[in-house]
Amino acid sequence: MAQGQAGGLTCIEAQAAFGSPIPRQALPGRGAADNVGSMGRWGLLLLCLLGLAACGARGDGAPFTDSHPPPGLSPADWAPTGWTWGLIQPSKAAAAQRYGVAAAATAPRAQVLLLSGYGDFAETHYRQLGRFVGQYYVSWALDGAGQGGSGRKIAIRDLGHVDSFDDDVAAIHGLTTQTVHPQPGLPLVLVAEGTAAPAALRAAREGLPGVSALILVRPTLKPPIEADPRLVEWAPRLWLGSIRAPGGGGWRRSDAAQDLHTDDGRKMAWQQANPDLRMGGPSLGWLSAFGDLTHTATAPGLDRVQTPVLVLSAKGAGDADWSPVCRALPRCTLAATGLDPTAQEIAFVETFVPKGAPAPHPLSALSNDDPQR
Repeated sequence: MAQGQAGGLTCIEAQAAFGSPIPRQALPGRGAADNVGSMGRWGLLLLCLLGLAACGARGDGAPFTDSHPPPGLSPADWAPTGWTWGLIQPSKAAAAQRYGVAAAATAPRAQVLLLSGYGDFAETHYRQLGRFVGQYYVSWALDGAGQGGSGRKIAIRDLGHVDSFDDDVAAIHGLTTQTVHPQPGLPLVLVAEGTAAPAALRAAREGLPGVSALILVRPTLKPPIEADPRLVEWAPRLWLGSIRAPGGGGWRRSDAAQDLHTDDGRKMAWQQANPDLRMGGPSLGWLSAFGDLTHTATAPGLDRVQTPVLVLSAKGAGDADWSPVCRALPRCTLAATGLDPTAQEIAFVETFVPKGAPAPHPLSALSNDDPQR
């Protein structure tokens, strides 16, 4: 098999190669005596997938801290001045997670830690982080476990895979307590986007000393793709969680996302210039772990979270998933995402900045020329 194929075969592609789809009646939970043969065929197919998926492996799970800007990128989307990479390893068994930081140009007024969602990475947020720096915020960004420039525990680099989100939550705890070093008079606000929002919420449930507030931007409790719940449940139990979920493929270049004035266009450009940042569909294990995460993050007991939370949802108060969550939190505000969510984030952070802190230059608070950010 050609090594250039992105991410190996998906389940759907392997089904076609194998000659028949996975028999639905053969999935665990549907077993009967006359399905033994189908069960064997299903198990054989899954074992074949393990070998097929390895065909596109890069074989390097090391973290990546040497990205290069793609050609044509606006200076506003370059790394903030003084940007520095670092690594944090939540446990001995965990792969290192990448983080970055840029200091404020003068005496800092606050600290902001940005958590990227599935398939995202710090580089796509340079413009946003640059505006934070302009507000005199020490600006941090943390890539998720197995995402962006973080290390991988499996060989296929563009396959999003974790066995659980324990490492993500532990990295949030470790970075905020051991690296960021919250200080009196210098508020620390977490900004979690997309699928990172449940991880931030779970971390808050467990306690985040020194964190002043959370901002959840376009948060989601839904995975990037849907798969048969029985397959998602049983694949990790059968040590097959690292197979890419049906419906997802490896990373592929999109001709539709070439506009560098959009989030999607900049993300695609960074991934074309830096293959280590590419991400395709998630594994069955990732889907299983995300289901566990969302259940834990939103379980009863949110009333004990005293950290103020701002939820910026595209649906605003009509968000059926996050409206109940926000009502359960003692200090939560749910608002619609505007044309300039970064300005909304800055306005919220400013409510925690002590009076008398040095005021930023007025131009730093202006909206950039990209209405999406």
